[in-house]
Parts: sequence; C-alpha cells; structure tokens
Amino acid sequence: MLKKYLLKKTGRIEYNSYSIVFDKRKYENKHILKNNGKMGIYLKIMIKLLNEINIEHSFDLIVDRFLSRNNEKNFNKKFHENQGLNCKIYHSNSEKWIGIQTADIIAGACLKKFKDGDVSYIEILENKHYIIKY
Repeated sequence: MLKKYLLKKTGRIEYNSYSIVFDKRKYENKHILKNNGKMGIYLKIMIKLLNEINIEHSFDLIVDRFLSRNNEKNFNKKFHENQGLNCKIYHSNSEKWIGIQTADIIAGACLKKFKDGDVSYIEILENKHYIIKY
C-alpha cells in the first residue's frame, strides 16, 4: 500500500519516466550478455534509452552506484564517446538521491507487471511512464 501511495503522489509533479525491459531469453540478448561485462550491458541499455528519449538540452545523469570507482570513470568516458549529449554523470548510492529512490519504486512497478502480471502499480503512473522493450 505504501508503494501505491507514493506512486499516486508522483502524479503531482511533472515528469516522464522510462523503463527498458531486457529479455534475457532472446537470442541476440543472450549474445550481449555473453560478450559484455556488467558495465558494457548497462552502457548499451542506457544509450538505447537515451536515443529513444531524444534529449535536446543539457542534463544531469544520476546512476545508482554499482561499479567500482575505476570503472565509473571508464563508464563516463565510454558514455561520452558514444553520446553527443551535454550531461554531467554522478554515481551515487540510492539512499543519497531521492530521485533514485523514486525510480526504484517505479522500476518495481514495472517488474511487477512483467514478472507477476500485476499491472495495478504501473497503471497508477498513467501516461507518465513509458516501457521500451529491448
């Protein structure tokens, strides 16, 4: 109930959220998983998402920390090589950024839809959340 309450509260702000559903069972995705490390997979998915969104202005990209500090620098470098976007990248634990905590709740709603078939959470977001299938 708390998650549904929080999702309803997001209706008060202006935003769009996006999820990419990565089907590990698809042949081409199995190939991506086999031939790329965690950072490579995350980078491919993030670039696909940003290409779908079509951002035209500068922005801050806040990534939930999952890489070592050394790999964070490598990730940032590769991201900027592959994207002509003007953005600053921050890697941080989700407890420190309320936006990541909100994204975690939205991601959980998306997961419930695809894993459990429960659309009651994602429907709360109405036309503010877009799902891209990889």
